[in-house]
Amino acid sequence: MTATTHSAPFISMCNQITLGLIKLRRPALLLALCLFCSLRPCAALAGLEEGVAAYNRSDYATALREFKLLASQGHAGAQANLGVMYGNGQGTVKDYKEAMKWFEQAAQQGDVGAQTNLALMYKNGQGKAQDFSQALYWYRLAASQGDALGQTGLAVMFERGQGVAKNLQEALFWYQRAADQGSALAQYNLGLIYAKGQGVKPNPVLAYALWSVSAAGDPSHENPANAHRMELAESFPPKVLEAAQRLAAELDKPGNLLKGLNAFLKNPAAAEKTK
Repeated sequence: MTATTHSAPFISMCNQITLGLIKLRRPALLLALCLFCSLRPCAALAGLEEGVAAYNRSDYATALREFKLLASQGHAGAQANLGVMYGNGQGTVKDYKEAMKWFEQAAQQGDVGAQTNLALMYKNGQGKAQDFSQALYWYRLAASQGDALGQTGLAVMFERGQGVAKNLQEALFWYQRAADQGSALAQYNLGLIYAKGQGVKPNPVLAYALWSVSAAGDPSHENPANAHRMELAESFPPKVLEAAQRLAAELDKPGNLLKGLNAFLKNPAAAEKTK
């Protein structure tokens, strides 16, 4: 089991469309667990609204036309959305270089979704040669703005030592922040860390709880959390399984994951019950 990020369709953010690895503020376009991010309608601009509406009904030609017009005028949200469409090949031939160009322009204006997508492209070597230092730079910017996808990407780089010295404590820090915001991928990777004891004491009960929360947030087949959770459950005595299920329910309360996780780790009595 190794921590993973998924590379697939692109996503972006501002008021545009978004994903669980980034979101939209209207009907979100959920492209996939860790793809790129999505599109969104920013600042009540009619053209952008029309573009997003067209995108949501799969009228990519219209969406592309609307986004191109605004993007050429310097609109960061439209630039980010245009990057999504070129990156996914929607309404146009897939073109990573063009996607990167638009993501870069939007990212430089502070668009957090574009920053995350740009980081992922640098990490994967899409559009330009693979460059971990650039990926790290853009992930840091997105993570510092509280973006869960950026935080997860940054955590993976610290965990693997990509573009930076391997640092499991930093990885843990950023996974926790993203997991607390509801990132199913971060919750899954955090569960792996506790299951394997990477930089922490192994804690299968906590791993089970984190995988349970991850599976509840993203029940798709792309998320292996449920399968790992079920494997662990088979190895638990009844009382340990009950304790793990109680912890999962506690962590799954809105806004309580990080608080509940820390409380569990600081409570010797709770830890004893899991042995």
